Amino acid sequence: MELIVGEIYVALWLFFIYSFAGVIVEMIYCWTIEYRGVIESRLGLLYLPFNLLYGAGGVIITLALIPYFENPLIVFALGLVVGTVLEYVTSLVMEKAFHAVYWDYSKEFLNIQGRVCLKYAIFWGLLSVFLLYVLDVINLRLILSIPALPGVIGLLVLIVLTLASITLTLLAYRRVQQKNTWLKAKQAGQDATLPNPWWGRLVDRLVPDVVLVNTFPRMSLI
Repeated sequence: MELIVGEIYVALWLFFIYSFAGVIVEMIYCWTIEYRGVIESRLGLLYLPFNLLYGAGGVIITLALIPYFENPLIVFALGLVVGTVLEYVTSLVMEKAFHAVYWDYSKEFLNIQGRVCLKYAIFWGLLSVFLLYVLDVINLRLILSIPALPGVIGLLVLIVLTLASITLTLLAYRRVQQKNTWLKAKQAGQDATLPNPWWGRLVDRLVPDVVLVNTFPRMSLI
């Protein structure tokens, strides 16, 4: 039982570390290569510096690839597949659930429905190799060096804040859908009224449109 609890503790810390690290790495990539000098948000949640796709990807790839640690080629190939599948499924689920596209690779070479493409699949493979042989080693030493009580308290604080941010983000997505439906009805000349539930008023106050646009600059409604 203690072993299982310990594994969960380590996995959760890795999840938050990679959720944060993924945001930083992608912002640096966009700043240095894709947009040359332009800093663009790569956050996945409102008001927290996390992208849960990277956190989940880091943990899943670590758990899936540890048995193949002795063979870097297999690690690269499986990391490519696991990361690409995770990215595709995430894109599909978010589009169906929130009627919005959060990234679009339609202009990239060998893409599948704009959700994944060859270039970023290769990045997933390379990232998996770097993660397993470098980042995991460093992060495991760091996690195990944290005293138990502060580590648990810090983890609980992160979990509570993340759940609150997830809830606010999901409500903000829902509010965007309501506003979009209302605006389309008005443009069509219909007598429409914007729904005004308590949670909608709360979201309007906590998440002004400018905050939503700046946090998710590549999001487009469908």
